[in-house]
Amino acid sequence: MLLSADNTTVKVLVLYKSVDSDIAEQISLICKASISEVTLYPYKSAWRNDLHEKLESHDVAVAVVDRDFFKYAAAVFVSGYAAGGKKPLVLFMKEQYRVSGYMKGLPAIRNLRSLTGILQEELAKAERSVLREEAEKKLGSMGVPFTPEAFIDTVREGAIDAVKQFLEAGFSPDLTNERGVPLLCIAARNRHRAVVIQLLQKGADVNAVSKDRGNTALMDAAAEKDSDLVKDLIESGADLNVKNKTGQSALILAAGQKAEDIAVQLIGAGASVEAKDALGMTAEKYAKLYNLSSLLKALEPDP
Repeated sequence: MLLSADNTTVKVLVLYKSVDSDIAEQISLICKASISEVTLYPYKSAWRNDLHEKLESHDVAVAVVDRDFFKYAAAVFVSGYAAGGKKPLVLFMKEQYRVSGYMKGLPAIRNLRSLTGILQEELAKAERSVLREEAEKKLGSMGVPFTPEAFIDTVREGAIDAVKQFLEAGFSPDLTNERGVPLLCIAARNRHRAVVIQLLQKGADVNAVSKDRGNTALMDAAAEKDSDLVKDLIESGADLNVKNKTGQSALILAAGQKAEDIAVQLIGAGASVEAKDALGMTAEKYAKLYNLSSLLKALEPDP
């Protein structure tokens, strides 16, 4: 039985005619092995008033389809319910039938094993929904609105607990602010190392470029003279030689900020020492300009 850590399950409603009870039982066994809760719902030609209630209380419906299925009032209602986006409906086709127009586009399968993947997707959706609801409640208790703008604010402020809740709720770690600055760059510019690490763990693009400066997070960390952040970003696979709008690489930014330790760190990681900015300045020229002895030594060619 596939259950999440918080015992999230998916409730499956199986619709069938009594003649197909064996197939319905097989579907039930597959659902129970994968999802847990199953309700078998036999129907006849006459309308059953509890069908709407059953659909409301379940997460996904599976209908056993024969040649006459599309003539039933229940089939019309269930397909309309699904078409309205209220509930997923999977058609299990006993044979190859021509699907009625109002059911085209619904997932149709002929192999019961194919149900497993569909049901696992529904379980994942249910888990995400639970996490989103829990995160929204926790953020509410912190006095934080459940909005993208508030997420950006928490990153800028370094509110790591709130940041974690937004990420748990499914907010993208690659969100950008109104100026096109990625969250990773915002966190780096404000030297919020814990936030940077959390964003990276959730899959943030380490090489995302800001639209305002053309910087990556590595370049912002170098400009802010934050050696720990630079180390984290290098270890996360940051491109060492991206240039911003003024032609500066992370190494040139570090040298220009007289951050010798970071410049040496970047050289050791493989940053190009030949790069020039828009003024024609290299890291070596900045080192000579500011008499950065440690950087000049690191730039000396190997004997």
